[in-house]
Amino acid sequence: VTCSAMGNLRKDQAIRYSRIIKEKLLEKGSLIVNEDRTALIEDPRMFKLPSGPSHIIRRQSENPNAATSAVVVGFQIGLTESTGDDTGKPPYTVYALTELLALIMGPTCFDYLRTEKKLGYAASCFPVERYGLTLFMLYVQGSREGAGPDVMNMEINNLVKQQLVLYRSLAKTAEGQLKFEAAKTTLKEKIFVNGKHRSFKAKAYSFMNEIFSTNPDFNKTEKKMAAVDAITVEDFVDFYDKFIAGDTRRTFSSQVYGGSHKMPGTIEEGEIRIDDIEAYRERLTELY
Repeated sequence: VTCSAMGNLRKDQAIRYSRIIKEKLLEKGSLIVNEDRTALIEDPRMFKLPSGPSHIIRRQSENPNAATSAVVVGFQIGLTESTGDDTGKPPYTVYALTELLALIMGPTCFDYLRTEKKLGYAASCFPVERYGLTLFMLYVQGSREGAGPDVMNMEINNLVKQQLVLYRSLAKTAEGQLKFEAAKTTLKEKIFVNGKHRSFKAKAYSFMNEIFSTNPDFNKTEKKMAAVDAITVEDFVDFYDKFIAGDTRRTFSSQVYGGSHKMPGTIEEGEIRIDDIEAYRERLTELY
């Protein structure tokens, strides 16, 4: 059951109502799995992680009976609407590059992590947007003996390195160029379908979402398609090298250990283990 409230509410009213709902649920013995208060945050303060090392966060599953473990490896990319490093590119270039990466890398991610390495029953990669910031995620979940989150994380890093070699190689071939152009066409079709209003109601909801957005933009579809058109295969390889595979990437690994796996006490070279997330966050200074 999901409870939510929206409308002509002040922030203090929204907080008060959420507390009332929470208290009534707890009185009845309800278990609150997730309390999302992000809409009440005025300043989300999106800090940049230091580039280079992977920031490792390890936790034991709160459910002692859960056998499944999981890992999410994330890469901070940049502001979704931005042009990236190239000021000559159109807006939403960051969006277009990460969406292209999901299309191109997605099948290999599943085949390598799930089918070949048999790390778990779920494996995928996808972009995520939070407060206008785009991140790229790789995810694995499973309970196979000997394949805990630390092993999952290691194989994700192996996959990332392998793909860089592959992309650099394909970028120099006619076959690679054709595959890249096909991916661009697929993404443009996806953008067009998602941006097409099938009814006046859908169009009204779309406008309403933009009105309430912190960065309203009523021409996103056209801008996103223009961003896709402007990207070359060389742009894509450079993007992947800088933000995903290279020494300048900003990355973290969130690992949850279930009953099937023992949480290791050591980390690999090039990793930083974070035990106190809030204390570490207070030391960060560079904002997006």
